[in-house]
Amino acid sequence: MRLNDKDVDITKNIKMIEWLKSELLTAIALLFETLVKGIKNSQEVVLDGIANIILITYLLGKRLGLSFESIDSKI
Repeated sequence: MRLNDKDVDITKNIKMIEWLKSELLTAIALLFETLVKGIKNSQEVVLDGIANIILITYLLGKRLGLSFESIDSKI
């Protein structure tokens, strides 16, 4: 049985969604870890973490069929 291009695209999209979900959890965990440790001058690290979470969330939304504009308008 051979998969057609549409099946491959769906499988690739599912794998990417799962990877993005994993990246989101990792980014949140790193942010929480930074906040708990209270590292001196951690403002830049916290800023990077929050920016990373926002970026991953936008990419996840795009993979789920949402436009960046619709996400922006909801915010």
